[in-house]
Amino acid sequence: MSQVTYAVLSGGFFLEDARRHFGAKQVTALREDDVEVGEQLRALADDGVELLAVFGDDRLLGQVVSALLSDVALVARGMRVWPCGPQGASVVGEALGAELKPSRAARSIEEAAGWTVQMTPTLKVSASTLAGARYGFSFGAGWVYRARQAQREAQKGAGKLVSAVARLASDTLRDPQSQDVGARMRVDRAVVPMHQGSVVATSLERTWYGLRNSRAQPAVWTHIPTRALVSQGLKPELLESVGEGAGRAEALGELVLDAPAGWVLDGAFFEPDEGCVLRVSAGPKVALVRPPGRLGALVSRVFDGRGR
Repeated sequence: MSQVTYAVLSGGFFLEDARRHFGAKQVTALREDDVEVGEQLRALADDGVELLAVFGDDRLLGQVVSALLSDVALVARGMRVWPCGPQGASVVGEALGAELKPSRAARSIEEAAGWTVQMTPTLKVSASTLAGARYGFSFGAGWVYRARQAQREAQKGAGKLVSAVARLASDTLRDPQSQDVGARMRVDRAVVPMHQGSVVATSLERTWYGLRNSRAQPAVWTHIPTRALVSQGLKPELLESVGEGAGRAEALGELVLDAPAGWVLDGAFFEPDEGCVLRVSAGPKVALVRPPGRLGALVSRVFDGRGR
């Protein structure tokens, strides 16, 4: 049996840890520009690389997945992606059961090519003011975008967190009909009221705020309680509290937002130009791998619709 060649991709403050655990020669530092990331993947494919192990958060994983799915030739080569951690850094890795401790991931990298491949659906996000489509797994806009920003600020320290949550709460109380709410939202051509401007779409079985998607296809929530989002910023570890009050998700055909103030795709934040029209729909599936074991088997049953 021929040996599958792999590469470890990382960046930001994950890069040094990746080099320490996997070895500097095995790690490719991802560039910031999307076009350059695509060039990196094509170069790796030309070198015979078939497995891309992404050591980092959802933003880094999203860069790789977007570059891969945007290139038909790369998809045709059958490249696979392993969101390998570190633990707690990736919503996708956690939902898939693909995370391992860094030391164990490094020891397992030679075996990863033989692991189960999970063909995982994605979301396709196209903005009229931005070039090319983005692909990912969880999308949010309106107050959800602001709440995700507050959570990001929490990682920078208590002072940043208090400031971000104060802005979110002040905006909510001062002007409940702000520009976020003014953005018109359509789901499968029907206009849907944006309750406090909140919307979440996902292709995962579970995602932010404890939201659970029982469908075997991308889904959308058009009402996330604003109070829950504010408290979520104050207590970001209490993820399940929001999901309990969000109701059931609807099947996502196409979500259209006219002039959104901002949106987030996995860990990447976007502030589009004025007049932007944003379209979110089901994207192609991407080949993700997960380690064997009890958790991986359970998640696979849920993804395949056999666990309910």
